[in-house]
Amino acid sequence: MKVALQSFLAGTTELERFLDSSAKEAALLSLLLPEERRGQMEREERALLDHLAGAVTDRRRYIYAVAIVSLYGLLERYIDGLIADYIERFSSLVPSFGDMPEAIRKNHFDLSIELARLAADDRYRLDLRKEEIIMNLHGCLSGAVPFQLNSAAFAIHRGNVNLQRIGDFLSRLGVAPHLPKVFRACTMQTYLRSRDPDRDYSRISDSDLEAVLQPIDDLVARRNEVSHGVVNVDNLESIDLLHERCRFVAAYGTSLHEVLMQEVIERQIGLPDATALGRALKVFNRTIVCFKHSQCRIKVGDILVARTGDPIMPFRFAPIDSIQIDGENRDEITLTEDTQFAMKTSLRASESFEYVVLPAADAA
Repeated sequence: MKVALQSFLAGTTELERFLDSSAKEAALLSLLLPEERRGQMEREERALLDHLAGAVTDRRRYIYAVAIVSLYGLLERYIDGLIADYIERFSSLVPSFGDMPEAIRKNHFDLSIELARLAADDRYRLDLRKEEIIMNLHGCLSGAVPFQLNSAAFAIHRGNVNLQRIGDFLSRLGVAPHLPKVFRACTMQTYLRSRDPDRDYSRISDSDLEAVLQPIDDLVARRNEVSHGVVNVDNLESIDLLHERCRFVAAYGTSLHEVLMQEVIERQIGLPDATALGRALKVFNRTIVCFKHSQCRIKVGDILVARTGDPIMPFRFAPIDSIQIDGENRDEITLTEDTQFAMKTSLRASESFEYVVLPAADAA
């Protein structure tokens, strides 16, 4: 899951670099166009400059088309990979297929049969063979240990990945409701408040959430127009708006990761390698969290999890950036008696939360 998110965010960052370069090219062209600058050029240079100046609309259309198609492609690949990774991650935390969430167990058979049908169709390119899919399904139904789910089956789709379809994917996993969970995710809340700090998002009703997250469906509609060769000049977005679209999609994708991690963390905190710390003694600036504990082993890079009490998004989580005892930085602490220590993290801590530490290796 973490790798899928990192790859997705790297893609959106690369796309923003392309937009930055395109903006600089346009700025350079505008500096060269005044007559006093053109007069200092050779005839061939002026001819090339005039040609570029005459193709401004074509260049805007190209930049827009590349941005829209690329951004949608990044989102679709990410959704497919994230869902498959989530199933693989969750299945690694349980001993048998029967311990998987009910929704996954319920949907696995029909979706596996559909995946096997697609694998047998030459029009579809799948990494799995039909025989392998059936073998995995049989292992799950027969109670084999270890077991292997057909994780790719849960992201089967025909047509574009819009809000409705993403919600359907999550429902197959037993993760709902889609829009309220994404909206309440820390990343989405941070993004929305940075865009409109004066708006009171606590008053947004569930019925209005589709409008708040509408840029996803708008991206899908624009991608379809571009793919069908319909690029209306009057409908082109500026580079600044395309930048903002990239940031929104990145926030949405990161929030989806947070939503699915809620389910993973719920399982992880009950495992033997989780360390319960209880409530903090003190929290400073929502980033420094102080505890007293007598028996634990914690190192920088482990994941600090906070139980928020929020039924929609019950956990916050972030890596531990640093640990101190008596003002001295420690890479790792192993406690065998009552000791006070402090940890720095980015999860927006509160003294009202209950805390658990998960090993860094569990932060998939």
